[in-house]
Amino acid sequence: MVVAGLLLCACVTAARAGVEVELKGLDGPLKANALAALSIGRAGDEASAARVQRLHARAPDEIRLALQPFGRYAPVIRAELTRKGDEGSGDWLARYEVDPGPQVMVASVDVQVLGEGAADPGFREAVAAYPLLPGAPLDHAAHEAGKRALTAHAARKGYFDAAFDSSAVLVHVGQQRADIVVRYDSGRRYRFGPVRLKQDILDDRRVIGYVRIREGEPYDVEPLLKMQNELSTGPYFAAVEVRTRNEEAEGLDVPIDVDLTPAPTQRWEVGGGYGTDTGARAKVKATWRRLNRAGHHAEAEIEASQVEYSATGKYFVPWPYPRTELLTVLAGIGRYEPRWAESWRLIGGVTLGRARGGWRETLSLAYEREDFTVAGVDGASDLVLPGLSWTRTNADDPLVPTHGARLRLDLAGAHESVLSSVSFLQAGAEAKVIRSLSPRVRVIARGALAHIVTDDVDALPPTHRFVTGGDQSVRGYAYESLGPVNANAEITGGDTLAWASLELEFRFLASLGLAVFTDAGNAWRDGFGDLAVGPGAGLRWFSPIGIVRLDGAAGLSEDGDPLRIHLAIGPDL
Repeated sequence: MVVAGLLLCACVTAARAGVEVELKGLDGPLKANALAALSIGRAGDEASAARVQRLHARAPDEIRLALQPFGRYAPVIRAELTRKGDEGSGDWLARYEVDPGPQVMVASVDVQVLGEGAADPGFREAVAAYPLLPGAPLDHAAHEAGKRALTAHAARKGYFDAAFDSSAVLVHVGQQRADIVVRYDSGRRYRFGPVRLKQDILDDRRVIGYVRIREGEPYDVEPLLKMQNELSTGPYFAAVEVRTRNEEAEGLDVPIDVDLTPAPTQRWEVGGGYGTDTGARAKVKATWRRLNRAGHHAEAEIEASQVEYSATGKYFVPWPYPRTELLTVLAGIGRYEPRWAESWRLIGGVTLGRARGGWRETLSLAYEREDFTVAGVDGASDLVLPGLSWTRTNADDPLVPTHGARLRLDLAGAHESVLSSVSFLQAGAEAKVIRSLSPRVRVIARGALAHIVTDDVDALPPTHRFVTGGDQSVRGYAYESLGPVNANAEITGGDTLAWASLELEFRFLASLGLAVFTDAGNAWRDGFGDLAVGPGAGLRWFSPIGIVRLDGAAGLSEDGDPLRIHLAIGPDL
């Protein structure tokens, strides 16, 4: 009895085998979809003969259904099932030869939005952009994409009761034509209800400053996303969750819950690096994110490099809207020691930063005390310095943009009648533009122009004179090695600055690229003079922390056209 049982098991095992599927006549997405639809391809290595034959009989219908999303409704299919070995052993071979037949063409398209949304420009755009037109090949995936555009706009704009009254693709197989009819009822558009802030670390009046919406306004997801981003990038919260409570709507008013998770009250940062401009550098920074319920916060930072070191403290006060305006009180001391100057600097002041029409505007008032030596001549300055700057940055990616720009405008000055040792007015502009010529090629243009109006450049401290050269301006020359000189060929700093750069970057691997460039510029006194030119080439590594740039450039304006290596790390903008 035991022996018989063993023999029976052996027979059953021998009758089982795997299945190899061979599909001819189809390519690309049609073939991939047909193979994915075939149940026989998933029969496994131990399928019984009866199961394999059953799945094989089902295969033609599965192939027909798999081709319909591509508008193929009349395929011709030849199917054959054989054993590769003897009658009782060996794997199965399932062959299918498919002629997909003609593609059904779209005869008519009738897509309409009904209800309140019929007049909504976004719905009108979605209807106009519906991807299938009369005369086009029928593609069910494109049809579904057109429907998703309608539902996505409804979700973004608060048509929460929207639904399809009908969505039909009427295929006339004998005529190889299809009629498409879509009726989308938008229903009513909901409004913003109360915003419920869930946090207990700040006064609500401070957090409300981040709220971009007003109760009773038509619902729109865009200001909610902006509010979430601003709360997340601010100093106070580690996580921000914004939830639309449709189920709690009263009439058409939808409550908005904002759940805020506090960030740790203190943060420490320690960093270091190397650049050919600064040499080795290090930084220690401490941040106190919340000093009180009014949202005041502070930071202290110590930085050191081979050309400069400083210690700075800042105290931040939201004023009066934390989302757009910030008052900063600052104090610091630093040592500035490039090749051409030495300086001790003490600074204290206040700034008010605010958003204005896409720009970041900063008003400042500072006192600066500086003791310096330039070209062997000692000096000292006291400046009460009002200033104004505007910055605008646009980029499609924060680290490696394919399309972006940055523009900065500065204006500052001092007058001897207001506790200052020298009178001057300084204005400057700096810009950088990035454009993609193809997915792997970018062109990068940048430049700066600045001028100081003063009767005595030599009375200005070195931090308010112009020099150039180095990684971030004119490559091919040492850091701050370009500028007007005295009779001993020592740099003294100028009242005029201009430089420009044009770079072409080729990305040949996901994380590696090459660049060719030409830089030109200089600093002068009493008008413009000769330009220093530095053509070169470099290697780019697109790392997770930003672009690492290793460049070699020739200083054509120096004797012998010496080659200088430049290393810089950081984002483009």
